[in-house]
Order: sequence, then structure tokens, then C-alpha cells
Amino acid sequence: MKNIYPFLIFATLILFSNSAYTQLAVWEFDGDLLSVTSTVPQASADDASSVGLSGLTNFFGCDGDAWSPQSWTTSATVNTSDDYAVYTITANAESSMAISSFDFTARRSNTGPSDYEVRSSDDSYATALLSGTISTTCSGKGGALPTTIFIQSGESVTFRIYGFDASGTGNMRMDNVTIGGTALPVNLTKFEVLKQNNNNIDLNWQTASEINNDRFEIERSSDAN
Repeated sequence: MKNIYPFLIFATLILFSNSAYTQLAVWEFDGDLLSVTSTVPQASADDASSVGLSGLTNFFGCDGDAWSPQSWTTSATVNTSDDYAVYTITANAESSMAISSFDFTARRSNTGPSDYEVRSSDDSYATALLSGTISTTCSGKGGALPTTIFIQSGESVTFRIYGFDASGTGNMRMDNVTIGGTALPVNLTKFEVLKQNNNNIDLNWQTASEINNDRFEIERSSDAN
């Protein structure tokens, strides 16, 4: 037998935090290293890697030391299964992140790729999130993502930089590769509303972690407005 109550109460838990946009992971390649240079405490990141490229130990100037793999495709279109650089970020245990940008600086050699695309594992590399041209002068590439990507405890997202339309086996120099966004301060694992016999309600919530969380506030409404 079900109990039917003559009213509904809508409750909303509002989080106030001190979190702001930040650099979640950065690869600067200082000292000719492929390892990530810095991450926020809530994240870890893999060494930069590649598929289908050669010259993986080449480092030339762009904005300081720059990773400079070569042999990018001469095709005028992207082959999503070949010729790309790889950058992966993972949310640490009991953490979550909202990823909203991917930036890097780049230039090419005379026979390197003249175009690039950035794709991600969030949609199995189906669509280009960012794209543009690459000149022989070092300049900023990438930018804000068209849609924010959310990952939480133990989840990863991989970004691929595809270089294409090369005129030979030249290189593309990549530097200051930066995944940006917000490290979410609270990992909420439970939120429940329980009606009591006296027409009062109990609100219960549980978090797995809280970082830079300022406070919670509760709002209520009988009509969800």
C-alpha cells in the first residue's frame, strides 16, 4: 500500500565555493621532457605521447623548448587513427573536474603540417573541438571548448592534436600545452529528501571530498519555482 501525500516539497542544495578557472595540467617540455610539468592536486596526467609520428626525441625552439615530432600526414584531411599527439588527464580519487579549454603554442617547419584539429575521447574523437592553421611562426592555438567536459573520480579524458596537410616529413613544434577548467570542490555522492510523520522533512547529503568549499545553502519550494 502506498502513502499519497497532499503536497510535494522541492528542495535544492546550493554549493558556494572559492573555485575558479585554472590550469588543470600543463606540458612545457622544459629540459626536453615529455612528462607533465604541473597539475592541480585533484588531477594527474600522463606523459605526452604520439601515434604514427617519428622524431619523438626532437625538441626545438618555439616558446622555449618545444616537442617537435615529424612525419605528419600529407593528406588534406584528418585520419583519426593515425598521426597525432596525445595528452591525457585523469581525475584523482574522490575528485571531479570541469574541462573547458585546450590551448597550446605551435609552429611548423617548411614541410610540416599546415593545419591542425583537436579531438577528444569524450565523443570517441568523432568531431573536431578546435581547428586552425599552423604557420612557420610560433603562435597560440586552441582555445575554449564548444562544450565543457566533466570527469570524476578515476575517469580520464584524452585530447589528440592532429596535424595534417604537410608537404613533406617536416615537424610541428608544440609547447605550453594546457588543459584548463575548474577543479570542482565537492564530490557529492548522495542527496535525499525524507518525509517525516509530522509533515517535516529530513535532508541528508554525503560528500566524498571537499576542497575550497565555502558553504552549503538549502532552498525550498512547493511548486518548483
